[in-house]
Amino acid sequence: MTAQVLCHDEATPAARSVRTASAVVPAAGASATERQLLTRLRTGDAHVFNDLVNKHHGALIRMALRYVASREVAEEVVQDTWIAVIDGIRTFE
Repeated sequence: MTAQVLCHDEATPAARSVRTASAVVPAAGASATERQLLTRLRTGDAHVFNDLVNKHHGALIRMALRYVASREVAEEVVQDTWIAVIDGIRTFE
């Protein structure tokens, strides 16, 4: 079975970033808290990732359930989404 990762094409100003030669740096419009969160996620801080999952997992499940027929498939979609977050955090813009 194949699950699609749900995404939203429009980035908020805070989510935009400027790519430099050495790293991806959050845009000037990002709050200090958002910049700190991204920095900690990029260094592999498990506590920050757990907080992020605890905060958004339920909403992601509800969104996935709008597109798939069962809770089981929605859980797979969201799990794939979290894996994509982990895999893509270093290049997130």
